[in-house]
Amino acid sequence: MGLHKKGYLKTSRSEEEIQLMKNLKKLFDPKNILNPGRIIF
Repeated sequence: MGLHKKGYLKTSRSEEEIQLMKNLKKLFDPKNILNPGRIIF
């Protein structure tokens, strides 16, 4: 999920799905090195 579509995320996904995406990003990129500011890299 890039920066341009980030604003539409809450209209297309549930809060649980958004949290899951954030958790996956944190799992694979704990230091937020890969594409910082994005939810999915």
